Amino acid sequence: MKTLCSLLCLAITFGCGPTFAADQAKTTKTVTPKVSRKKAQEAASKLVKGKLLRWDLEIQEGKPSYTFYIQSKDGRINEVALDGNSGEKDHIGIELEYGTKDGKGFKNTSDADKNRWKETKLSKDQAQVKALEANPGTVEAWELLIWSVGEKGKLVYEYRIENKGEKKVVCVDAMTGEILATSIFADGN
Repeated sequence: MKTLCSLLCLAITFGCGPTFAADQAKTTKTVTPKVSRKKAQEAASKLVKGKLLRWDLEIQEGKPSYTFYIQSKDGRINEVALDGNSGEKDHIGIELEYGTKDGKGFKNTSDADKNRWKETKLSKDQAQVKALEANPGTVEAWELLIWSVGEKGKLVYEYRIENKGEKKVVCVDAMTGEILATSIFADGN
């Protein structure tokens, strides 16, 4: 009987192992973009002129995605997202504010955007509670964005949460508290 159980365990391990590993590769930071950060940054700089403030590489649904935060002369912080495999534009949104646990950060100073903060129904702290309920850990950074959805865009909080060595980005609707998306933070500054 022990031999039969051992053989069954081995069959399950070898049969399911490759599938499990393939699924894990799609969800972890081991996914490597086909486009280099330098090439992606050059493409983002052609889409939006200004000063690069920071960049991120995330794994979204198993696919790499670069995001570059570029401040234009009018003070607007543009969130330029590119497909990490093709280098093509995914979307351009607007970042209203960014902060880290050690107090660093920046704000959008564009006259066109500065009043959008007032439209949120949830505070940063209220939305953070929702993010941590969905993905427990320590918040390393947060931001308030206008996702380029519709005419006015959707107000969204994003939280980078670290837990046991893995970092996730959790997106929370600033109006309803609904979790809109979760991705894996792979790299950035």
